[in-house]
Order: sequence, then C-alpha cells, then structure tokens
Amino acid sequence: MKTFAKQFEKVLQAANDQIIALAGRANDIDLAISLRQETMRILEEAGYDDVVAKFLDEESNIIKAEIAKYKSSEIPMKFAKSDVMQVEALQSKELLDLMNLKEGMAMKIQEITAQGIMTQMSKVELAKQIGKIKDVQIRYVNTYVETARNQYIQKLHDISAERYRNSTGNGVYWEYVGAPKDDLTRPECELALEHRYFTDAEKNDFQNGAMFDAKVPRWNCRHSFVEITEETYNASR
Repeated sequence: MKTFAKQFEKVLQAANDQIIALAGRANDIDLAISLRQETMRILEEAGYDDVVAKFLDEESNIIKAEIAKYKSSEIPMKFAKSDVMQVEALQSKELLDLMNLKEGMAMKIQEITAQGIMTQMSKVELAKQIGKIKDVQIRYVNTYVETARNQYIQKLHDISAERYRNSTGNGVYWEYVGAPKDDLTRPECELALEHRYFTDAEKNDFQNGAMFDAKVPRWNCRHSFVEITEETYNASR
C-alpha cells in the first residue's frame, strides 16, 4: 500500500508542472474546455494508468493470501468460482473508481482554469489552486484504496461464513481482529477490540452503526470480522 501511495504521488507530482503550464497558457474559455482531455493525456503519459494497473494486479494476490491464511482455520475458507467472482467484481469497481478519479481531477482543473479566466486570476494563484487539487487527490486515493481493501477482505469472510452456515446448519460467530490499539484506533474500534467476540446480530449492529456509536463508513479502518465456531465463542464467554 505504501509503495502504491508513493508511486501515485510521484505520478501526480510529475504531471503537476505540465498541467500548471498548460492551464497558464489557456487565455480563453475554448482553451479551458479542451484542458480536460489534455490533463488526462498528461496524467496517462506520466504513468497514472500503469501505476493503477500494477497496483490492482498486486491487490489480486491479497485474495489468494487471505484464503491461504484461513484455509486451515476452524472454519476453512472454501469458495465456488462464483464466490471469488463477487470479490473480483469489487476489485473491478476499484479500478473503475481510480480511473474515474483521473477524469474527476481533470474536470476540476478545467473548472478552476475557466473560473480563473473569467475572474482574471493570476498565474501564481491558478498554480496554487491546481496544486491544492493534486494534494486532495493524493490524500483521497490513500483513504479510498485502504477502505476498498478492507471491504473485499471482509466480503471473503462473509461469503465463507455463509457457505459454512448453509452446508453445516451451524451458527457462525465472529472475532474482531486487525491492527492493535494505537493512536490511529477509533474509539468504536477500541471498544470492538475489547469486546472481541461477536454474534451475527452484534456484528451487523456494529457494521450498521447501532453498536458502540460506530461511525459508518469507517474510512481507513484496519480491522475486520473473522468467522469462528460457536464452540470458540462459548469458550470465550
């Protein structure tokens, strides 16, 4: 994740000067309108598409690693092809969202440039505003990919639990796991880590914000629910 963040920031930094120079030369609305496509071209040439594609290729290994990790657990992860396709669909959405982010950034730069022409904004101020757009995108993409990863890992466990429930008729319980408590841990996650073991109903309440006053969604959350048997749940009480 950190490697992707650095590569993504490097791409935007490399493209930033070119975009600012291009926007600074736009002296009428027609040129400002054409700026969107030119911005997308600059981002692509700077490596935006390649960085995103490489990142998602590496992310596909997360699915394999998670399945391998829990293959021999008390509720072994077993999937049909259609199950894995559900998780892959979430990753495809992640790709689409990241590519749409590029277009969204280009649109914002086009809008601020058009506004600058109409208000006779100085080139220094225009460069400052475009720099702010870049910085926001860097912060946003880090949050987005971390949250998306958490969602499809949780999806794996939800599917696995449902298959176990349907094939055995047994109940499924949950353990809240992830990063240990530190300065980044949210209050509701601290409480969930202390509570640790959850029933289905409690898990749903927490995920929906009805337990521990949990915020929904929890951007950048580093925790997830892992399925456990009723025996393990009862032994923990």
